[in-house]
Amino acid sequence: MSSLRTIIHLDLDAFFCAVEEQRDPSLRGKPFAVGGRPESRGVVSSASYAARQFGVRSAIPMAQAVRLCPELILVANSQALSVQVAAWYNRANADRGVFAFGSSASQRSMRITFMIAVGMHTIGDIAAWPAADLARRFGQHGEDLVRRACGIDTRPIVTERAAKSISQETTFARDVTDRAMLERTLREQAAEIAQKLRREDLMGTTIKLKIRWPDFTTPTRQLTLPQPTDEPEVIAEAALRLFGQIWTGEQAVRLIGVGVSGLGAPPIPALPAHDLEDEYYRGSSWLRGETVGLVEVGPHSRSLISTQIRDQGAGWNG
Repeated sequence: MSSLRTIIHLDLDAFFCAVEEQRDPSLRGKPFAVGGRPESRGVVSSASYAARQFGVRSAIPMAQAVRLCPELILVANSQALSVQVAAWYNRANADRGVFAFGSSASQRSMRITFMIAVGMHTIGDIAAWPAADLARRFGQHGEDLVRRACGIDTRPIVTERAAKSISQETTFARDVTDRAMLERTLREQAAEIAQKLRREDLMGTTIKLKIRWPDFTTPTRQLTLPQPTDEPEVIAEAALRLFGQIWTGEQAVRLIGVGVSGLGAPPIPALPAHDLEDEYYRGSSWLRGETVGLVEVGPHSRSLISTQIRDQGAGWNG
């Protein structure tokens, strides 16, 4: 049996359209776009190949797409169905494809600048370049560049990555200048983020605010909290503080969003030993498997309690 791997990179540029064509075969061959409504500032998520002949493409405003193709059929994204199809695709192709990402932008810029300066413009140029020279200039990454340019890559396929941030954004149907509405939106977003954090058993330390003006200028601000949080009030107050740094009370707002990064598991609280012994458990009763008075304090704390009691249990009398 051959030990060579075959990795296929697929450009799913018309993914949402393909999903909709499976759901409604009458769309096949017609110019249609999946995305939001033009009157609510929706954007094109995916455009059929027939629509692309008119200049319609992903990420442009849907209103612009309709102007480019007046016969364009607008289809709301069946997000739940798309998620199901994507999940099936990932499971079915877990050992066949992976998207690779580079390191920091500054490092990439330095390497690219050098490679262009010395005449490396293609993967073939990299493969033909002396491996020792790239290794000398870029260390381990230089060696990796040569191997991958020659098609040698034994890394395991990774199809899922841990989230680095959780965010919520709102694009308003019309530009908003009402402070109460903007602050209410931020509080609602903070509540949704907090709910997601708790569902994933995470906390975050950095709060980021994003605002977009009607001209698409998009200022951002962020601050780091003294300790991680998953509390909606804490996230909201930090976001409102940042909001006050950007918004003067006059600019119209097209989009507003909040994000939390610096994610990690909640810290394990320190619990007094006498509380464990006298209030939460009853010594040998617990050791016999008779759980008495279990207090729900979260998965991490419960694990700590169990460990401490098991360590102390041998000396208890019931």
